[in-house]
Amino acid sequence: MTLIYQNQLKMMMNKILIKKSLLFGLFILLLFMNGCGYRFAPQPDKDLMISDDYAIWKHNNFVFTVAEQMWVKDPQYLSDHYITFFVRIQNTSSETLTITKTQFAFLDENRNQTDASDPDDVLDIMMRDQSLYIDQFMVPLERQQEIQQKKSAIQRNLLSESLQFGEILPRASKQGYVFFPKTNQPMKKFTLVFKNKEIVFEQTK
Repeated sequence: MTLIYQNQLKMMMNKILIKKSLLFGLFILLLFMNGCGYRFAPQPDKDLMISDDYAIWKHNNFVFTVAEQMWVKDPQYLSDHYITFFVRIQNTSSETLTITKTQFAFLDENRNQTDASDPDDVLDIMMRDQSLYIDQFMVPLERQQEIQQKKSAIQRNLLSESLQFGEILPRASKQGYVFFPKTNQPMKKFTLVFKNKEIVFEQTK
């Protein structure tokens, strides 16, 4: 009876994994189709240079480069919760430059403000996803190992790809993703704010 039960349990878990794989594939296809439909591009301004969907702002002691860019690594579901920007900040001065998350803000079309999330908070929320839950009595050992590997990949990706707030040494630079909690309202344009500089992004085909 024990062997029969184990085989039945294994078959049930395999069916669940197949269904999840199909749903994940459909989700990725929808994301691809949606991404091909439109994008958000920075709009020209008197002190901005636009290049390949990046806005470049040259200030007195730094160069700020930013693009609205979807997160494509694990965890794939991060884009369900956050809107993401890829940012590069180059310190062009001879003094240390301090970057904090409070210097960033996101404004929707009605100028409702959302503050940037701390990368550690993003990681904490992503690790709570139900797909990462392990029931040691129901989940086969092989699947447990796969989930542990995925957890490690998520942690590694977020730590290495997030913009690390703090000091930038003279003539040095930092780059990475900045995360803002996603709203449920559809938008055709929005504004990223850094150090009181507003950079407008508009939806474009």
